[in-house]
Amino acid sequence: MPPLVSICLPTLNAWRFLEQRMETILDQTIKDWELIVCDSYSDDGTWKYFQKFKRDPRVKLYQVPREGLYAGWNECLRRVTGEYVYIATADDTCSPILLEKMAGALDKTKEEVRGQGTEDRRQLSGNSLCAAIAGAADIPNIPSFRPADIAMCQFDFIDEKGSKIEPAPRHIPSDFFGEWNRIPHRRSGEIDLLVHLSLGVSWTTITSILFRRSLLGNAGLFRTDCGAFADRFWAFKTALTSDIIAIPDSLATWRFHPGQRSSLIDMMLSKRLWKETETTIAEIEDKLPQRWRQDKKWRDKLLFGSRHDYYERYHLDRLSLKRSVGIFCRGLLAALHHEPLYVVKRIVSGLPWDETYRDSRKLLLEMIKEWNVPWPPQRSCDKTFES
Repeated sequence: MPPLVSICLPTLNAWRFLEQRMETILDQTIKDWELIVCDSYSDDGTWKYFQKFKRDPRVKLYQVPREGLYAGWNECLRRVTGEYVYIATADDTCSPILLEKMAGALDKTKEEVRGQGTEDRRQLSGNSLCAAIAGAADIPNIPSFRPADIAMCQFDFIDEKGSKIEPAPRHIPSDFFGEWNRIPHRRSGEIDLLVHLSLGVSWTTITSILFRRSLLGNAGLFRTDCGAFADRFWAFKTALTSDIIAIPDSLATWRFHPGQRSSLIDMMLSKRLWKETETTIAEIEDKLPQRWRQDKKWRDKLLFGSRHDYYERYHLDRLSLKRSVGIFCRGLLAALHHEPLYVVKRIVSGLPWDETYRDSRKLLLEMIKEWNVPWPPQRSCDKTFES
């Protein structure tokens, strides 16, 4: 029998974090899992470390070509056989109840009442939704759900030693959901797609989601030609076909390494994200809701977040000048080289302070209202989702 969960553990020279990571896998309260390790020929002792687990029939060890981060993820995904999939990045950790809580939440959605369309879905009160899930087919105006193939939990930032970082770095997508971060709920994939595009991937780290293996049939594997943005473009595709089950518990971690890139490198990566997002939107255009595309400015609105994030990284505003003349001057020189017309525009406008998050959030709320996107989320009435 296939396992309930396939845990993917891609590795490359991750030896110093593996003992802590493996402890959090072996301690899972659900034992019906397989662990697929794909090591890209590490030379720091990683492969030797895994040999202690080769007699465990649940652990499957592979050495794969060293072709990049997401290529390693894909090597694992090609080998999964479980109903659910969890990507356990090598330097992060998770709670012992992560698989139990998230797989249990998705299990509960198997018996949902689902309609045939997605364009005319309507909001229900929490009690009506509970009745609909329980099978009360005679209730009027039952919304037509898409499958819920993704469960998402909250997570903590940890440092290199594994200690929780307090206060946590700002988590922009999480800021948007506000109080809903503390309420078990289900939300439309349309909301997540708009958040992905406007503010960044709603779940931030892959360690905070568990998904059905069948989702790979719609979303496919991760791109290996777009650097660090592959998870964002994969998130776009999943949101086109799946709703989200959100669990308020903090069950995963993300090991945070601050100060890894220079400002100029961030600028170039940010511009690449903007352009790649533009290309991706063109590729999925026919799958976007028709009511979105009836807006003559729909494309510009979906690109607003990534475009403004790029321009804001030049720091051409009075506040940046006040805080650091050096940062302002470096941004000015870079903008003169890459975006001279933008420099002229900023100077003429008096170097106002642009707040990308504030502006993107405002536009996001406008799109939700104008495009009739299901909001707010639906509270869960099932004990499985509760903290």
